[in-house]
Amino acid sequence: ELDDIAAVKGIYDRQQAIFVDARSQEDFREGHIRGAVSLPVGEFDTHIDQFKIDYPPSLYIVTYCSGRECDDSHELAQRLFEHGYDDVSVFIDGYPAWVAEGFPVE
Repeated sequence: ELDDIAAVKGIYDRQQAIFVDARSQEDFREGHIRGAVSLPVGEFDTHIDQFKIDYPPSLYIVTYCSGRECDDSHELAQRLFEHGYDDVSVFIDGYPAWVAEGFPVE
């Protein structure tokens, strides 16, 4: 788990990871971390094959959702791990904390 927002921003700024949004596509369309990829945990089985083509398991992935009250990012991290992604972290404060800091969003 990543709970230090400054450290998460550093990972983002250095482009060390792919940020993956575990929220619904509707939430993603309403706003997300700039450059993040949408992989809704509720639609994982539908999208994982294409995700694996686009993003090899060797990449470092940071999952996020709607904050500490949301379990989607943890579930997504586990599902990715089961599909061969060994380097996955969960940004536990998620999108609300990112927005509160004024960090880049789309």
